[in-house]
Amino acid sequence: MCKLSQDLSDSYVYHNIKDGLQQSIMSHDRVFGQSTTYWYFSIRAFQTGSMLSLCRVFDQSFRNLSLHNYLCVIAKNIEYLSDDRFRKRNSKNRFVENLLLRRSIPNLSEVMADIESVSDNNPLVKKLTIWRNNIVAHTGGNSLLKSFKILDDNSISNEEFLNLIDLGYAKLNKYSLLLDGSEYSRTVFQQEDYKNLLRNAKESIDLIAKSHEKLMLEQMYLLSNSAYEI
Repeated sequence: MCKLSQDLSDSYVYHNIKDGLQQSIMSHDRVFGQSTTYWYFSIRAFQTGSMLSLCRVFDQSFRNLSLHNYLCVIAKNIEYLSDDRFRKRNSKNRFVENLLLRRSIPNLSEVMADIESVSDNNPLVKKLTIWRNNIVAHTGGNSLLKSFKILDDNSISNEEFLNLIDLGYAKLNKYSLLLDGSEYSRTVFQQEDYKNLLRNAKESIDLIAKSHEKLMLEQMYLLSNSAYEI
């Protein structure tokens, strides 16, 4: 579960940094303008990392660690969700009885419905799987033009991407709570500290620009005085 949580958190944080950088281009135009290649590839890397991490979470292959396979394991071992098993697993936690009050044990039908929601029978998961198979994990080899067309036909909006992250956290935390009484956070400490980088860079550029402007004014003043001396 920890690895799935890490992938979800990476996807969410990378996505937010990518969006934040893109939204800062106009207000920090000189910062981006001085290092266009660096910022282009940085934004692209965050976008790729976000998509790749989310694809791992919703991977449909039975050989890989994914949310779908994780729920399938739970369905085959649903007895592990019982109160007695929960007490045994968390016997060293003095709040175990309080944690039991937060649990609502699902039946097998509910678990199977959750599995269905994270499978490619869900249209959003299907779209993500198409992107995973045609551009993220590898480039579709049957026909390059055909691969691009299928991506155009299955574009994923910003809202849909965030909905997939929400779905991932909802299912992961639901069963994490049932197994050990814990939930995962999607945020990380100082996840917006890239704003400090932009602010400091902007202040430095502005300071250098003011210094250059002051130097030019001083030179103009000296030149104007020397002209009168002639």
